[in-house]
Amino acid sequence: MLSFFNHLGIGRKFAAVAVLALPMFAVPSGMLVRTHLAAIDSARIESESMSRAGAMLRAIQLTQQHRGLSAGSLAGADAMQATRQARQAEVDQALDKVATDSADPMALSAKVTELRKQWQHLAAAVSGKSLDVDQSHLRHTALVREQLVALQMLLDATGLSMDSDPAVHHAVSAVLGTMPQMAESLGQLRGLGTALLQRHEATAPERERLASLLERVRIQQGDIRQAFAQLARADRQVAQASSVEFGAALDASERALEMLEGKILRAAKLDFPAADYFARMT
Repeated sequence: MLSFFNHLGIGRKFAAVAVLALPMFAVPSGMLVRTHLAAIDSARIESESMSRAGAMLRAIQLTQQHRGLSAGSLAGADAMQATRQARQAEVDQALDKVATDSADPMALSAKVTELRKQWQHLAAAVSGKSLDVDQSHLRHTALVREQLVALQMLLDATGLSMDSDPAVHHAVSAVLGTMPQMAESLGQLRGLGTALLQRHEATAPERERLASLLERVRIQQGDIRQAFAQLARADRQVAQASSVEFGAALDASERALEMLEGKILRAAKLDFPAADYFARMT
């Protein structure tokens, strides 16, 4: 593998490493880009931009996890409370890192400041149990949506989203665009499912909501396959090197959907442990 990377140009190394990071989004809390990105021998702007993107993705991942833990805790799973509090502290640290990395440009800095305020109000409300499960889910989801906007602002500001190298462009589009969107859909399924299993019941509208999210993930899986096909057309060597990891990512997302269908959507009784559902989705 090292010899493979050594023979790639700067742009191809970036693309290869980006696509090898696909499995991080197989489930909402998969490992984020760290080890692979360290191997990139690229221009300073590319290296710094990917580091900043990695920090933003980490904050998103932790916020998604906090949403699921909050759902369980607010639904009565007291055993999740300590883990939720620990995750809250991690989100604080992750957003501090994002703020440090986002001093420039000014618009991005202002956006991150807004995100931190939004998070602080939300965390306080969850800690004080002044929200119910639905309110917590909606506010977490709104925050993640704005975090994804900030990620796109970062990609635009640094030029990563408009790279002239087709392989780099399609890799960035898949790994930092489409896959975070699918991870968010899976994250919502984790949070909503955890609350329903803790409650041991689900109304028809609640099941329909989950089914709608499931179909959204199916569509996003198709978008990811299309992005990979575009990458293959741009650079077959990079696509071949990442095909195993790419397939594993989609297989893992499929297993998550199968668990949702088996334990909630088609289940006569919601008796699967909520903590186990959260853990397996994570």
